[in-house]
Amino acid sequence: MTAELLRVEGLRYLENGPYSFVLHTNEVLGLTGPSGVGKTQLLRALVQCLAGEGAIFYKGRPIESFAAPEWRKMVNLVPSDSVWWRERVGQHLIGADGEEVDSLLRSLGFESEVVDWEVARLSSAALDTQSALLMERLLRSYLRRTDTAIIWISHDLGQLQRVADRCLRLTRSGLETMRPQPRQEETRRQ
Repeated sequence: MTAELLRVEGLRYLENGPYSFVLHTNEVLGLTGPSGVGKTQLLRALVQCLAGEGAIFYKGRPIESFAAPEWRKMVNLVPSDSVWWRERVGQHLIGADGEEVDSLLRSLGFESEVVDWEVARLSSAALDTQSALLMERLLRSYLRRTDTAIIWISHDLGQLQRVADRCLRLTRSGLETMRPQPRQEETRRQ
């Protein structure tokens, strides 16, 4: 049994909610819903970039007991559209271990030369099928090695079926549990 990592009770933001759910270590919680319903806003409320009401706990401690920088080290938002601020890929990896970077790049289907690419050469949103599968596998592998969890937002129910341990559908007034589906084999293989 995995430990409770994040507990959300009665979260309201903008005119949405209340939302309540628990996220456990090593879990991928899939989140879906119609465009514009507030999925990304829910994540922004969790990382405190959007004002909200309700209770949020990390490992049993209320959010109020953490300083903002400490909270954001533990609870992060990774947007689907990346923001690059330097010209070349490698310039974003200053201080990273070269062997770890090479291993990471290989696991995503790249050679080490990608660090010399201009960032304009990279896709920043939708990935092709093979790249998406490699990213899904990488993130599942990361979860197995760490005591973390992921809330994965997607309109692609096939992708959520591959990566999520359970899935919720967001509406403006709450969360609906979706019928459980076993994860597909692609992301479980190493």
